Amino acid sequence: MNLKRAIVSAILICVVVELVQIISSRAFSADLKVTDPSNIPAAMLITVLIALVVAVIAGTWWYLQSPGVVSSLKSGLYFGLLLAVLGFVGDVFAFVPYTGGLDLFQKYFTHFWFWSAFILIIVVCGLTGFIKAGIQKYDH
Repeated sequence: MNLKRAIVSAILICVVVELVQIISSRAFSADLKVTDPSNIPAAMLITVLIALVVAVIAGTWWYLQSPGVVSSLKSGLYFGLLLAVLGFVGDVFAFVPYTGGLDLFQKYFTHFWFWSAFILIIVVCGLTGFIKAGIQKYDH
């Protein structure tokens, strides 16, 4: 694993997704400081998940082009796990100061949408590695 490139790619993916979240919260007039995450419009959540998938595919593809990284399901899954953990840590540092406490934090991070995104990141990274490995196999 090319750790430096993996971290840079993960940070870029997180920044893109956060920007999409901010823009979509304005577009859907959603208040991110609501007391219940189920009050966030479903259209906004779907928009953010679509952006997440696109950013994860692009970032994973870029990461897998690193020298010394072999494209495979395993490489994609490892990168996905790193991305999910770094994304969670980044959310903690961004979320807690913005919302002002741990009560709302616990509600968000125990919500179905959060865990769906967490699993989706790992699965999409793994599939991207698997598909890229297949393409490289038939390219040569």
